[in-house]
Formats: sequence, C-alpha cells, structure tokens
Amino acid sequence: MLQYEIYSEVTKNLNIEIKNDAVEALDTSVEKGKAVRVIKDGRLGFAFSTSPDTKDEDLIEMAVGASQSVQVEPELVFPEVTTSTFIGENSAGLFSATLDEKIGMTRELESAALAFDKRIKNVRQPCYEEMLKEVHIVNSNGVDVSFASALCAFRVTSIAEDEKGSERASEMEYAFDPKKLSPSVIGKKASERAVSYLNSKKIASTMSPVILDRQVVAEILSLIAPSFFADAVHKNRSRFRGKLNTRIYSPNISVINDPTRPNGFASVPYDAEGSASKRTPVVRGGILQNFLSDAFYAKKVGLPSTASSIRPLISQTPKIGIRNFYIEKGNKPLNQLKREMKVGFYVTDVMGLHMVNQITGDFSVGAEGFWVEDGQDLHGVKGVTIAGNLHDMLNHVTGVGNDLKFWHLTGGVSLLVEGLSVSGT
Repeated sequence: MLQYEIYSEVTKNLNIEIKNDAVEALDTSVEKGKAVRVIKDGRLGFAFSTSPDTKDEDLIEMAVGASQSVQVEPELVFPEVTTSTFIGENSAGLFSATLDEKIGMTRELESAALAFDKRIKNVRQPCYEEMLKEVHIVNSNGVDVSFASALCAFRVTSIAEDEKGSERASEMEYAFDPKKLSPSVIGKKASERAVSYLNSKKIASTMSPVILDRQVVAEILSLIAPSFFADAVHKNRSRFRGKLNTRIYSPNISVINDPTRPNGFASVPYDAEGSASKRTPVVRGGILQNFLSDAFYAKKVGLPSTASSIRPLISQTPKIGIRNFYIEKGNKPLNQLKREMKVGFYVTDVMGLHMVNQITGDFSVGAEGFWVEDGQDLHGVKGVTIAGNLHDMLNHVTGVGNDLKFWHLTGGVSLLVEGLSVSGT
C-alpha cells in the first residue's frame, strides 16, 4: 500500500540595508515549493519541485521511483491526525508599517548607532529583515493542516575607535511587528557595547569563575541541542544514550523545547510532518527527561514522538530540530550573579563556536567580555581563550539569571559557572 505526504510552502522575504543614510540594498523575494514523501514497500521516497506547474501526481511518481533504491525501514510512518490548541501570533503585524516606514526605521537604526559617542567611527550593515512563511501539509492518514509564521528583526554592528585601537559589537532584536521594536535603542546598545570594549586587556591564565552572557548561552544551546535528538541517540552520536532519568547537569538547569510558547519567535501549531506541536521538558532539575523526536525516530528509540520535525529547505527531507529551545530562568538578576562571583570573568562574546565538537561537547574558543572584581566590571577583556566541555560546564552551574531572552530558535539566561580554564598572557 502506498502512503504519501505532500508539503507545500510559500516564503516571502524582505531585506533592507542602509549605508550613509541611503538605501544600500532593498531585496524582496517570493519562494514557492512543494515536496513529496512516499512510503512504498517499507522504503522512503522523496521528490520536490519549485515549479508551480508540477503536479502532485508527478511528484508522487518521482518519489516512488526514488524509493526503489533505498533500504527497507520497518519503522517508517507518517503521523496520524492530531489537533493543535496553539494560537500563534498573527502574521499581520509585519504589515503594520509601510515599506517607506521600514526604510525610515532602518535609517534611524544607523543614525542612533553613529550618534551615541564620538568614538563610534563606523556602522556596518544596519539592516531590517522580515520573513513570512505559509505551510500546507496533507498525508494519506488524513492530516490536512495549514499555518503561517512571521518574524522580523533589526541588526547592526558598531565600530568604536580611539588612539589605542578599535572594537566592534553587534546587536539584533526580533519581533512579529516592526513597530514593536525600537531601532534607536538597538543602535545605541550596539555602540554602547563597542565603546565599553575599548582599552580591553588580556588577563593572566587562570582557572576562574565565569558568568556567561545570556546570548552566549543561547548560542551554546544551539550547539548542544543535537545531543538530545533521537536520531543521534539511535546512531550512537549522543553522550546521553542510555541516560534517560539520570542526572546529567546541575540541579539548577532545566531545558525546555516549546514550539507552543506564547509569543515565541519559533512557535508553530504543527511540526514539519503535520503533528500538533507540544511543549517538551528535556532536562528538569538536571535530570534528563526526554529526547526530541519525529514520527520515525520516536519508533526507532521506542519513545512517544515529541513532534520535533523541521524542514530548513524544501529540497531536503524533514529532520529533528528545535523551536524555542531554552534554559528555564532562575530568580537572580545579572548584578546579583556578579556579586556572588565576586572576582571572575563575565563572558559577553565568543568566537569559533562552530569549531566545537558537537558529539563530545569539547571546546576551546576565543572570548571577550569584562573582568569583574567586587561584583563590578573592572575593565574589558579580550584576546583570551576559554576551554572545557559544554556539558560538564552545565554540570557546574551555581547560579541562573532571571533575564531569559530569545534569539529566534533558542533562548538564553545568564549563568554563573564554578570555574573554567581561561588562557591569557
């Protein structure tokens, strides 16, 4: 018996870039595509097209042909009908501002960054970006769902210079409605951070307590997320295989994946296979509680599906992924974490995270930030390296900030870590 799934997608993009108060780039695009998966005799076939003239029947025939050359997988399955109760953010927010208003707001972003301080000598790529995606999924089990998701963002990089050198800093903010963002505040934040980095120093190599900035934590989460994917567990590419219901992190750490989070930037009512989205506690109080899975790998590892299928490109089959993946906030402001640390390194940016071993979590990356004494930022720090293991680091967290913030797929809070190897002079 032939089973099928038809996934259709329309994505509309807008990008505005300003340079010297003039429009440097204004790009719009509309991308349409359709992808088909079939299960025939226990084999999976896939085909896609970006041509509006391609018929569903033709794609199904192509997918059936492709299935003949792949191995049999008894666990192959398409989801049954499930109903989502999630009410997402209305995509109409993107249209609250006209194109001219969006251009004006991007100009404001640049001018605010430049005006913050006379030491701001340059501003790079002040941009406005927006995306609206419309999805329709049907399958032979009766699934028939449609939904839309929308997001916009401003981003900018400010460069500060004085007689001793130059430093840069970037800022990016997301929203569903451009009028909910303040370009002037975003520009000022980037410039304020760049100026604060001037006259940064190297520090002596040490084993130091460390506070990780919430954006750094969000970046780290995107790297360690695959360790919690059921396909990695099945293929023995996760250090957490066989460790369900055991302690893997500090009791202070709880990790959630929640595509139903109200006002979440990655929230959707259904995953990329048409299963109703659900909130999944991955780690609770340091205890591993769940692996993220789609319909196929849930059967492979013998666990209920968490409806965690994503589809980055229409030309690719869906895979397991994250949406609103975050560490649950604590009750301590950043300043309190600094007071508790007393003396140590507040890490505000890291370089080279893409080089981290995603299977083991081992890392050695460049870092910059501020040296803290008596709970106060003493001076900027640059030219140092921090090293260790990301998972071990999360097992030594002694304080969790109350400053949860999201950057699209992941959310971070400030974390106080017992000690990391810091290599400086």
